[in-house]
Amino acid sequence: MHGGVISTLLDAAMVHCLFARGVTAVTAEMTVRFLREVPVDCDVSVRAKLIDERHGIFQLAASLSQAGKRLAVAKGKFCRTAR
Repeated sequence: MHGGVISTLLDAAMVHCLFARGVTAVTAEMTVRFLREVPVDCDVSVRAKLIDERHGIFQLAASLSQAGKRLAVAKGKFCRTAR
């Protein structure tokens, strides 16, 4: 799978983690580590979690895995937006 698609999935997982908490935010910074090749012909799991929040800046982490093996990970900072 193309790295841009992987990055998009990880970014979307993190922002949706915030949406689930009622927080509207935009990506300010994101770092992605590609650990293994991501095959396009199998199911993958994408998960995100909130790590910290201070003054409207949220830090999150996300991972993309297949069969319990992490294939890519990301860390991101998100800024709260006005509704």
